[in-house]
Amino acid sequence: MEQLNKRILTLDLIKGMSVIGMIIIHTLLIFANVKSQSDTAIGSFIVFLGRGTSIFLICMGITFMTSSHQSLTSAIKRGGLLLLAAFL
Repeated sequence: MEQLNKRILTLDLIKGMSVIGMIIIHTLLIFANVKSQSDTAIGSFIVFLGRGTSIFLICMGITFMTSSHQSLTSAIKRGGLLLLAAFL
């Protein structure tokens, strides 16, 4: 029996690029000095790539809500449990 793949490949690509960008920005913030982060063109560009976190979260939300295995009530319940776990 053939299963239909309903993944949105563009969202997967954007999420993957965002994760790579987050790895690069965190590597720069940990190992580079402040001068190389702000005074060089590459450092400024990499800091600009750090904006990928919000894009990643938006794509994850879209993917989460368009999942065929997810209903609205279970999504709200799961979100509440995640918030509770985060506060604890």
